[in-house]
Amino acid sequence: MEQINKLGSVVYYTRKLVNIDINSIREIPSLSDFREVITESLTHLYRFYGEEDFIHLIDEIYQYEEEQHNKNKEFYNSLTLKEDKHYRDELEEILKVHKSFSRFVEDDLYSVCCQYNAIDYPNYSLMDYFMPILEKLRIEGDFPAAFANDIDFKLKSKEEDAAQQLRNIKDLSSYSWYQKRIEDFKKYEWFSDHKKKNLYTFLDNIKNPKPKEECDIYALFNQSRDSKETKEEEAEDIQANIFKDRQSNLLKLLKQYSISKEERFSLLNYYGLNSILNAKIPCYKNRESEIKIITEDISEHISNENLLQIMKFFPELGLSAEATDKAPYYKRSGKPRQYYNRQGVLITDKSEFGDIIFKDITLVVSPKVKWMDEHKDAFEELLTHFNLIDRLSYDSGLPIIKL
Repeated sequence: MEQINKLGSVVYYTRKLVNIDINSIREIPSLSDFREVITESLTHLYRFYGEEDFIHLIDEIYQYEEEQHNKNKEFYNSLTLKEDKHYRDELEEILKVHKSFSRFVEDDLYSVCCQYNAIDYPNYSLMDYFMPILEKLRIEGDFPAAFANDIDFKLKSKEEDAAQQLRNIKDLSSYSWYQKRIEDFKKYEWFSDHKKKNLYTFLDNIKNPKPKEECDIYALFNQSRDSKETKEEEAEDIQANIFKDRQSNLLKLLKQYSISKEERFSLLNYYGLNSILNAKIPCYKNRESEIKIITEDISEHISNENLLQIMKFFPELGLSAEATDKAPYYKRSGKPRQYYNRQGVLITDKSEFGDIIFKDITLVVSPKVKWMDEHKDAFEELLTHFNLIDRLSYDSGLPIIKL
């Protein structure tokens, strides 16, 4: 029976992935053939389940699904309906495929790895063998992967919230479904505490409310320090954590909105820069208060507001720089965390943090867009207005502004 269940599972997942290829990927003209990379990934799924003898089913399933796809086309043709799908936008269709593949890896394969163990695929490594599909899609689709992942995460959260709201209908006591639910729960000993486990804690909090903690962290840090060493350590730890949180959240946003490698990033557009400049994070000690990630102008030569103005008029431009920190540095309490990365290298977390600073800032034209020479005079006039004309140079006819 277990043999049938495992083989049934692997066939189910094979059909699911093959259908994404046949019914979605092949309908997008700008994408190449994905069958080879999908087949290679699926062979690892069969090996994971110990079903190597049935790897030939991948080709058979492809053949079967292609036949079904062709029959559907013939049926619609017989009704004199158009074969071709109507695309609102090709990028939208590519992102839909990206979502389908991402869900397959993050949901289906994650579930598989939770339920089964395989000696040759430890620690969820099976999922890694399906990443070449996503990498190929990201390269050919030419879209910001981190941005797409963020969109999918938000969509998934909305879907999960909607699913929970549907489940909540069962708890509406004025409907017969609720009575049936009670009858089902009575079969279990823990039913007497069902829905009541937090009641007394809630009532106790009403009777004895905790005072709300004020959060003026900068005033706390800058105030006259007590002579006690513990107070000094606390103030330094608070400031170090402020800088750490701001840096880590900045790097996440840079990865989402730009081409980012560690602290170095490039081609951050107007939308991304505006998002980062307006981004806030919960502050250390009191998560109800927020502080801005960027608190000063990122360049010594132009204000953030004026920089955004230039990028708004010329969206062809992207910002490149290195995000680092500057002295003075503040040390976090406790020992730095150590861990091994996937390459087996021992990594030690940083323990001292300074405020954010940007180095080697330049505005350049993205290689993906065309620079309009007819607007060159207006562009230079704008830079003259912002006292940046001396920082302008050209390379192969394309402007470079060093900030």
